[in-house]
Amino acid sequence: MKKLLVLLLVFSIVFVAGCSGKTDTDTDTSDTSGSEYEYEQRDLPEPVYITPAEKFAGGKGTKESPYKISSAEELALINEKINNKDNEEDKTDYSSAYYVLTKDIQLNDTTDYENWAKSGPEYSWMPIGGTDFFYGVIDGNGHTITGMYINVNNDSSTGEYGFIENLRGTVKNLNIDKSFIAVSGDTASVGAIAGRMGSEAVVSDCSVNALMYAYDGNFGGIAGNCDNATLIGTELNDSQASKIENCVFEGEIISQKENAFTYLGGIFGYGDAIIIDCTNKGSVKCTGNNSDSIGGIAGLINGGSMSGCKNEGIVICEDSETGDTCDAGGIAGTAFLTSTGSEGYMNRKLIIENCVNKGEVTGDMSGGGIVGETVNDHNDWCITISNCTNEGDVSAAKYIGGITGRLSCSGNNDNGDNVVIKNCVNKADLSKGESVAGIVGHLMGEKGDVKIEGCKNTGDLSTEGQNCAGIIAYWLMESDPENCRISVSNCSNSGDIKTTYTGGGIVASMSSPLADTEPENTEINILNCNNTGDITTTSMDSGVGGVIGVLGMKNTPVTVDGCKNSGLVFIDDVVAKEDYEEDLDSVVLARSAGGIIGKISDFAEVSVSFNESDEKNVNKKNALFVIKNCENTGEYKLADDKETENFKNYLGGIIGYACAADGFSFSVENCTYENYERGLGNKEFEDVAAAK
Repeated sequence: MKKLLVLLLVFSIVFVAGCSGKTDTDTDTSDTSGSEYEYEQRDLPEPVYITPAEKFAGGKGTKESPYKISSAEELALINEKINNKDNEEDKTDYSSAYYVLTKDIQLNDTTDYENWAKSGPEYSWMPIGGTDFFYGVIDGNGHTITGMYINVNNDSSTGEYGFIENLRGTVKNLNIDKSFIAVSGDTASVGAIAGRMGSEAVVSDCSVNALMYAYDGNFGGIAGNCDNATLIGTELNDSQASKIENCVFEGEIISQKENAFTYLGGIFGYGDAIIIDCTNKGSVKCTGNNSDSIGGIAGLINGGSMSGCKNEGIVICEDSETGDTCDAGGIAGTAFLTSTGSEGYMNRKLIIENCVNKGEVTGDMSGGGIVGETVNDHNDWCITISNCTNEGDVSAAKYIGGITGRLSCSGNNDNGDNVVIKNCVNKADLSKGESVAGIVGHLMGEKGDVKIEGCKNTGDLSTEGQNCAGIIAYWLMESDPENCRISVSNCSNSGDIKTTYTGGGIVASMSSPLADTEPENTEINILNCNNTGDITTTSMDSGVGGVIGVLGMKNTPVTVDGCKNSGLVFIDDVVAKEDYEEDLDSVVLARSAGGIIGKISDFAEVSVSFNESDEKNVNKKNALFVIKNCENTGEYKLADDKETENFKNYLGGIIGYACAADGFSFSVENCTYENYERGLGNKEFEDVAAAK
């Protein structure tokens, strides 16, 4: 639950009213955990700003005749007019006017641009708009602004920095090049185009090449914070949402402060927006022990949509001491829906579709080709990730998935689906994490409806940790689940899988350790899934299966229906037996391999339940676990078939080993297998299916 605590903490720092943005009651809540939180204040020289021109190059400020901007001085004049305290009429008129660039504009000499972090140029840039929103239109007309320099300590609990400070208008057809932005001090929202985008703000057809140094807050290549992807009924209200379209980031965003709270994204840092056809070609890096979400497109997105977006850059968490502080995703670091806030905030949707990751992603806690962590926390509506593809290298200290590193759902299901991942594909070979999967590294269910359907893994997967699978590596029903329905349907794996503990063509391990009684309104379904990849384990105590490695859903109804395996299940040379010598008097070590399910057992580090069996729970009427209409045509291979009193091999065409203790009753119906001696590897039980 680390991420939830961090999110709530950051919400308290940045957004007083949930995600509704700036209010009249914004305050500095620097006490984050019962002690004074330390923001970094740097020793900086006083900024020198460009002297504004006396007038624009032409135009009347209307749509038909926009003010013409041809120099740095004329660009600075916009702010001079907007912040004219002596003329409120001017202030309103100019903040809503139309502007167009007629030339490329150079704000500073960029000869020494690479060294601006140490020694800045002559002029600093004052963001357009001041403390008020800019409602007008700036058309770059394809021109480029070079040499923008912002280097400040933010001394407000809500500070926004960028070319424009607060945008509710439009910026289009503008390029920003060779620019530098560093904002330390109190929590801030920082973007090269806009620090913050409010309701109806639009940024389109813009590009940014900037070096951005991030301290506390939200940092994005285009925008720091985005607002107002609200709903009308059950539909996204596109007319109210801030929107970023056809934009590209090619610079660097690098966190600078130890133990900071930051959201970093190549396009935007934090919020809810409509993001269309945007690309990150730059790098987003978190260093130190920060509590972060970082992504190629968004750091954290909590409503709205991202469609047609692509990451070709580097997204990386570095140098963490704890291994549990940062989530990284090729598209979004975190996709998060929560019940906190107003009714509209609770009833929002989040859609990620037709996105592609081709870049390198390195997470700390988790890494995902599309999303680092996906969370629906009691929200009434749905997160949907569809038609997305990962082709990039993804790694993390703990959980990695070609689509999402972690998925957690405790949503309400009054309106049906809470999290849906459909028609997504992982094409990359993945190997660097404790739990590795083509689609979801770690699935944690408590409440709500989760559907994973039509997904494919074609990459080869391996781990030196515990769990590895084509679709889901580690599936944990934490606490007592209720009103929870999870289905994995029409998914396939064709990649080879290698693990040191549990492995499965579809799922490596499934466990509900706290379910002492059958949960209410809870069911798990694995339907019409197919594995053709080879599955290998090197552990003395393992469970590997063509579909599921270990099924440990104690007291929880599970149906496996219509699944097929044609891949090889291979138990390779095992680790040294000396590693277990102290425990051999009290436990049974077993290598369990099954064409459909490797092991049905209470999930544990070693197999303490192998001698717990009860004939009445085998092929029991109304059994908790139902395996039906499944087919295994794959083979098995044992590198070492020796057995001792405390070391066994269990091999089955359908199930390798099945614990039949209370809470683990099962039945097998209309299943077939080839190349195995028995359908059920336990010789003390009657066989569960006839061979072809």
